[in-house]
Amino acid sequence: MELSYTPSEVYSPNDTVSEELLKSIPKKVHFWLQGLLAEMTEPGGYGMLRWNFTDEVSTIAYGESDDSVFQLWWEGDSHNPIGLCGNDKRFESIIDNMDFFTLLEENIYSELESLEEERDR
Repeated sequence: MELSYTPSEVYSPNDTVSEELLKSIPKKVHFWLQGLLAEMTEPGGYGMLRWNFTDEVSTIAYGESDDSVFQLWWEGDSHNPIGLCGNDKRFESIIDNMDFFTLLEENIYSELESLEEERDR
């Protein structure tokens, strides 16, 4: 799975609630990774999760295969992401696609928990 800063298809949340829910993922992932990894200056990954944080544009990707990758891009700080978008039309309305959002969020956090468990061994 390769991360790109030029999304081929861009879907941004079309309502405030969807935007806030989607913003929670970069905030939580970045916070979690900061706690697990002392240095996050290089792109990284674990299992089916990939990440790359920069001052300008950052991305998180989760995918079971190259054909099924969900990627989020945002500008600015992960604590206050702006210009947030994803590569799936369901990112436009999280409210109408809560099952999709919840499953994606659970899978991302599950990978982070596994990384934490492995690190603590």
